[in-house]
Amino acid sequence: ASGHVNGLRWKNVPRLGEYLENGPWPPVVDVERVDAPTVAGEQFMLGLRLIEGLELGEVEQLLHSSGESQSGRRAAIGRHLDAGLLERRDDHLRLTRSGLMLANTVLEDLI
Repeated sequence: ASGHVNGLRWKNVPRLGEYLENGPWPPVVDVERVDAPTVAGEQFMLGLRLIEGLELGEVEQLLHSSGESQSGRRAAIGRHLDAGLLERRDDHLRLTRSGLMLANTVLEDLI
């Protein structure tokens, strides 16, 4: 099991026996602080895996919150829009039919 709260992500031990041996609180084996660009990349990955994609307002919020307002991800979105792999439709940014077939290529640029 794992969790994520206020920018911290952790993972519990993967073996049930060890988990149960350690009393009421499970032992944590990995903890990491997740920065804003990483969170934004993960949100792009998860949101664009949905058929409806991400709401355009959320896209702008992710770009702004991760300090990407004028750089990398915005340029990548533009390239993939021009290439026909992404589209703006019904106030959403989403993968096109062609983009679905090349989703990993698009997501690699946004993560």
